[in-house]
Amino acid sequence: MVRKIAMVGAAVLVFGGAAGAATSEEEALAKGRRAANVLTDTLRDQLNENVKEKGAGGALPQCYYQALTVAKEVETTTGIRLKRTSTRLRNPANAPDVFEQEALARFERFAKEGSLPSDEIRQEKLDGKPVFRYVKPIVTSASCIPCHGEKAALSADVLKALEEKYPDDKALDYKAGDLRGILSAVVPVE
Repeated sequence: MVRKIAMVGAAVLVFGGAAGAATSEEEALAKGRRAANVLTDTLRDQLNENVKEKGAGGALPQCYYQALTVAKEVETTTGIRLKRTSTRLRNPANAPDVFEQEALARFERFAKEGSLPSDEIRQEKLDGKPVFRYVKPIVTSASCIPCHGEKAALSADVLKALEEKYPDDKALDYKAGDLRGILSAVVPVE
């Protein structure tokens, strides 16, 4: 746990200790990318470590808590709010808002066409305030398959952990390379 927090703290230093507010689309894009990378890199490293120590079933609950912890630390430090969402949710609390639903539909269309962008940024109003909305696709990798692959092929410990933590899980039956969802960031306007 201490190592994870240290990694997040070090990664947040990339923001220079300044708030995450942006004055331009270009600046917001850079800040959105950095925040997304902090979350994805930290989660990947911690998940790999947990899988080695506890196996996929034992590591699965940690993914949920680590994602919340890292996202909250990034938001507290920078003001940039992070979220992972999908059309096939594992956790109903991560349901997409209207902007994210539209981004997911675009990314799904792009994925089918074979032209998935690396990310997008748009300016809009959220709760009456101008913000930049950054989205980045989450593509299923081979390391995701033990918990997001075909249900019939999942290990007994993963199935048990999913039934306990996510009884209405829809985030299954993915193959490596499939679009699994998006990482969404809200970057405040300065």
